[in-house]
Amino acid sequence: MLFDTHRAVKDLEEAGFGEAQAEAVVEMIGGAVGENVATKADIETLEREMKALEQRVTAEMKALEQRMIIKLGAIVFAASGVVIALIKLIP
Repeated sequence: MLFDTHRAVKDLEEAGFGEAQAEAVVEMIGGAVGENVATKADIETLEREMKALEQRVTAEMKALEQRMIIKLGAIVFAASGVVIALIKLIP
């Protein structure tokens, strides 16, 4: 988004502002607009960062899934051993 400061000053002067007042208002608006507008580069950077974050989260989720499967397998194996031991103890 381009902000034509010269045109804005002229418009304010035509509306009755003095030159110094018009320039001060335009400088204030230009600063506020410039600080709050995302550029194409800002958006591209954010998209890259989001993609990297998504890849990291996906990798961490896969690692967590693998650890859970291993733990579940260990629990099932231990439970099977307990059941077998109980069966052998019961006459």
